[in-house]
Amino acid sequence: MPLPGAWLCMPSSQPVIAEEAGCSACSVIVVTSQDEFDETSYTDPEVDVSTLGNGRKSATHALLRSLLEESAKGSLVTVVAILILDFQADAGEGHFQLQSASELPTEGPAVFEVNVQGFGKVEALRGDFEQLLVAGAGELQADLALCTSVRHDMLTLLHGIHARSHMAMCYDYQVPYGPWGVREAEALRYESHLRLLGKTVLLCTSRHLAEYVKRWSKGTVETRLCYCADYGYFDRFLAAPPARGRCVTFISPCPAKGLCIFLRVAKSLPSLHFLAVPTQWTKSIHLTALRDVANVEIMEGHHVVEDVYARTAVLLVPSLWSEAFGLVAMEAQLRGIPVVSSDHYGLREANMCEDLRVPKVPLVQDMRMRTLHRGQTIEELEEALPPMRQEPRFTEEELLRNLAQTHLYIATPQEAAGFTSRVERLMTEKSWRREKGKEARQRAEAFVQSRHGSLWEMLLEKDIIA
Repeated sequence: MPLPGAWLCMPSSQPVIAEEAGCSACSVIVVTSQDEFDETSYTDPEVDVSTLGNGRKSATHALLRSLLEESAKGSLVTVVAILILDFQADAGEGHFQLQSASELPTEGPAVFEVNVQGFGKVEALRGDFEQLLVAGAGELQADLALCTSVRHDMLTLLHGIHARSHMAMCYDYQVPYGPWGVREAEALRYESHLRLLGKTVLLCTSRHLAEYVKRWSKGTVETRLCYCADYGYFDRFLAAPPARGRCVTFISPCPAKGLCIFLRVAKSLPSLHFLAVPTQWTKSIHLTALRDVANVEIMEGHHVVEDVYARTAVLLVPSLWSEAFGLVAMEAQLRGIPVVSSDHYGLREANMCEDLRVPKVPLVQDMRMRTLHRGQTIEELEEALPPMRQEPRFTEEELLRNLAQTHLYIATPQEAAGFTSRVERLMTEKSWRREKGKEARQRAEAFVQSRHGSLWEMLLEKDIIA
């Protein structure tokens, strides 16, 4: 599908304006990155894992699909152009062994065709930072400029577009605020990042994330709640047949997702069959730990989501980090699969069954410091840790000790007790499992249906669409 602004890579003295592109509705330009499309992403040919763990990529496709479908109608919005920033190309020589399915153009951005899941082929403009910045300077105009990330380089490109409103999708806590945020190492880039964020409306994937950004930015950043359900992410699961699996499933085995809890639950319930689904989050050291537990099966290789849920009786989501929402939790519940999860941050909004959420988990995986905290909950640590803390410098001995604690630790029976008891009851009392599965599905469907049209309502509220 060609877009009105696809000619931007060609020399032109005329800016892209909605009326000139034949647009009577709100014109939209979307800034994306290379890792959000199969045709442009860089992968390691030596790694063969499921692609289920990339929720942000799936959410980006759902967002683009919603915008493009509405654009095809021509009533509310018209997508003028999609920009693909290839920031991986600037990683330098010897950047591991990552490979892209197609090479980056050497001179200026090029029109490039990518597939948007559930929609089809669409033309986009692909280039590195300098190529897109130079090509678009003074050329790009729209009612709404929308970015799929809060990265500094992508926000810089976003604000190079002349627009009535600049917005960015915020899918996680990797913003330069609060104790979990990631900051630019250079002071000037850090200050620049803050200024760009202060001029951008962040569309946050959970209520907790929106409140977190607002609180820790001290109100300098405007946030809006924008669940993935608001642009139809979960619609394809509404008609999914109910699952009839027999496994306790854990997707994305790694420390942040609660690997230490999963291992303890599996060891504590040896008569049950557990299924671990590796994704890009999972490393060889994690697979080794999983293979050491007799009743854990590793579902290796590439799998569609239906393959996983078809074998699942209970989904275990014992997340130990700042989980922004928990897409797999909602996906499972829409299939009638009860979810046992941590009861904090976005998972509190994603898991519809309060009695299956485990409160006050005394373990926290600190992604910023690559450290496992024991004895405190994530809410307690958010209050206790200084927001401007610096990453410590470890000796080699400290690094090895930290590695063992983070990647090889298995939770104590007491630390995992809330998960173990809920999983055991669900798997042994089939009537309760059916009851909770039915309740989860009804509540999940009601949530998804209640959010239909919320994206357009938010844009109307902001006076972006009429």
